[in-house]
Amino acid sequence: MRDQLVVGLIGNMNNNHFALGRYLIDEGYKVVLFIFNNEPQHFHPQNDVLYEPKIEIKILDWRLETLSEVPISEIHRSVKEVDVLIGEGISPAFLNKANIRLHLFTPFGGDLYLLPFYKHRLTFRTLLGRVKRLVFKRKFLFPKELFTRKQLKGIQDADLIISHNNEWASTIEKIGATDKWKKIPVPLVYTPEYTSKRLSDYFSKHESNVASSLSALTSNFDFLFLNHSRQYWRDHGKGVIDEHSNKGNDRLIRGFAHYLKESNKSSCLILLEYGPDVEASKTLVEELRIENNIFWFPKLSRRDIMLIISRCNLVCNEFVNSWISGGVIFEALSMGKPLMGYRDDAKYAQLKSDYVLYPMINVRTEKEIANAFLDFERNELYYYEMGRKCSHWYQEQIVDRSIRFFTEYLDSQVKRKISRSE
Repeated sequence: MRDQLVVGLIGNMNNNHFALGRYLIDEGYKVVLFIFNNEPQHFHPQNDVLYEPKIEIKILDWRLETLSEVPISEIHRSVKEVDVLIGEGISPAFLNKANIRLHLFTPFGGDLYLLPFYKHRLTFRTLLGRVKRLVFKRKFLFPKELFTRKQLKGIQDADLIISHNNEWASTIEKIGATDKWKKIPVPLVYTPEYTSKRLSDYFSKHESNVASSLSALTSNFDFLFLNHSRQYWRDHGKGVIDEHSNKGNDRLIRGFAHYLKESNKSSCLILLEYGPDVEASKTLVEELRIENNIFWFPKLSRRDIMLIISRCNLVCNEFVNSWISGGVIFEALSMGKPLMGYRDDAKYAQLKSDYVLYPMINVRTEKEIANAFLDFERNELYYYEMGRKCSHWYQEQIVDRSIRFFTEYLDSQVKRKISRSE
């Protein structure tokens, strides 16, 4: 019966819907993955798979600034063969414009806490611009204002909001959708793709700068530590750092430098040239004189990142904000690697009745980071066991719980479709 239902997944930030789609295909559903034509290249399915992506893929020419230009008929035509729509990013706004219901909204961040709340600054210039738009285009709202209204309404009209990030509780309450919020995770990593054997087989048959660099690093260092989050820790002239975007990479780099002064081992911290503060981080590395213990990869696909994780001893996340899910977190846990980062467990006390928090190295300051590296060096077997527990946790708490929810919801939609056709 499940193959009678067509599930449309709209957007692919962090490769989340491509991962979810493959799990749903394994469960017997027909799945179409819709990708926005301006989706970052490293979030395209071919970069999150070792071989060919076994999923139907369609491209949507939807962008925030073109909402008013895309005909309603085109939106309908794009999704007409889909029975259930699961969307993220700008999908609520476009579907709402065409009066199409979004069944499940699976936000990744800014699509929930930023896009529905944009306000145009009222100045003489913007007021003049508004009058001109009204006179010449018969439109009073600016494109971003129109988008914001549609995005908010699209989220409010969705059946459910799917996320177990408790940090968004106040935002969801502000939207007026608390009763629609299901604290269910989305499995951002499709683990059958990245077994040790599959990774080894793939990279033994394909030439790769990443693989060759990793071979050299493993030969030259005792430990490899990875931080593949964006480099973002400065204010960029705005006078204040974006509270949601600050990764605290500078804390990690400084903490690693302190660790090196006391370490009896040779260790390397691997970073990615990804984010607005790459140059600032490189300057900091030079100032701390630790260039010989830092290795920079360019921005990479998930396929390459998963290879690096498989060869690393420890993965580092963020050190300012407390998150319990995300790409870096789930990539590390799914590969059975211990995770270092900051988590405010008090925020998640109410989740503990039906949700067990994963084990991690919970640190925030430079000194705590340095001490954690030293403890890892002295108790490697303890942290190896932590990584093993992380792998089991990801399967049980993320994959199994998520797929159980999605299959129950989708099976109810299958029954509705069958009953309507009888």
